[in-house]
Amino acid sequence: MLGAEFHVLAINEETQLYMIFRNTLGYVGEVYSQINNWAAEWGETSFCKYAQPSWTKDVQGNMLKNPRGPISPVQQPNGMILMTYDNTEMLTAFAAVAPVSDRNMIWLTAGKENEMGEIRWTQPELALYDRERTKWHGYADVITSHEGLVFISETYKGPPESEARTHQVPKDLLDSLYGQLTNFEICQVGLVGQFDNSHRDVGLFALPSNIDAFNFMAYPKERYGFTFDTRVTGGEAEELLVKMNNFIGGSFEVPTMLVDGRDEDGVGVTVTQYLNGTAEVSMVDGNGMFEAFQTDPTCSAQLSTKGVHQLALTVDGGPKLITWMVDGKLCDGGKIDRSVYVDNEWPNGHSLFDPRMGDVSGVRGFVVGDSVESGRFYDKVLFVSELIGNWNYDDMRD
Repeated sequence: MLGAEFHVLAINEETQLYMIFRNTLGYVGEVYSQINNWAAEWGETSFCKYAQPSWTKDVQGNMLKNPRGPISPVQQPNGMILMTYDNTEMLTAFAAVAPVSDRNMIWLTAGKENEMGEIRWTQPELALYDRERTKWHGYADVITSHEGLVFISETYKGPPESEARTHQVPKDLLDSLYGQLTNFEICQVGLVGQFDNSHRDVGLFALPSNIDAFNFMAYPKERYGFTFDTRVTGGEAEELLVKMNNFIGGSFEVPTMLVDGRDEDGVGVTVTQYLNGTAEVSMVDGNGMFEAFQTDPTCSAQLSTKGVHQLALTVDGGPKLITWMVDGKLCDGGKIDRSVYVDNEWPNGHSLFDPRMGDVSGVRGFVVGDSVESGRFYDKVLFVSELIGNWNYDDMRD
């Protein structure tokens, strides 16, 4: 492992050093010093890990992905560590060449010591993006003011001219991120309606006529769109088994409909699911433009296990971004397995859609499928931390 850009922080009441570094293996590296003996040899190197959820720990789905890009861990007054990273595995970006898929977006996570004295990280929130997809964010740095305000500085080195920019991180995003590990509450902001399996028999679950969350050409604000947070019936698998080459079986397989918001012309949003657990969102606008994106193999495998699962979808009109969450885990593409893929087809678990996508309102409502136990619809893009709060609440109640 080739490491670079080493950041050293004092932890465990300043009795121990914690080093974080970028490397060539596609994850953020970490290593701890000996307690009360900083001159001794460092411990064994490892990779930074998310604090939750527990189901990912045996499939290497809980490690922070990063494409050898810069990281910026900075301790905060509340004792947590804020860090920027790229949340995708290594592709081709390094030095002067940085494809959009790599570094157009900067993600923010917060690290906290657990009861074992180990640093564990929150699921990330999207902090920066650029609608100009030829641009990227380079060498991001976290800056905290004496007043507790947090900023991210970054540079863009490319045509037509280089830029240096500073952005304030919104307080609501920070508060949500800091509170993620103890969030057991349902998000009420933007909640348009709740539905359960009784709506299978009532036909269309209608939405208010003033909902504009499906119109991606409206640009009402910086981040806008919609969120489906559903609970769906799992498959028959007794345990989680991830197969990175476990593609949808058979080109003639008819998927199960979970949510259908299409009108008679086929305009609208659908969410479907295949036998191997894979969920797929499809969107068609009034001009016939089509977009689709599926859950990655790790999240799909979890959905195929027995039980009721969280399947949450956000479609964000700001960066034009589709994300999935399964059982409290933001899908990130799963384990990096070069023995299966030389070029991993799942470097991350999110997807950018065409910025020309228009209005996908369809029937301004949706039909609920038989596999949906319950769900919530929001006319906003929920923070990852808010979706985790929903999952924690439902999981605790069950």
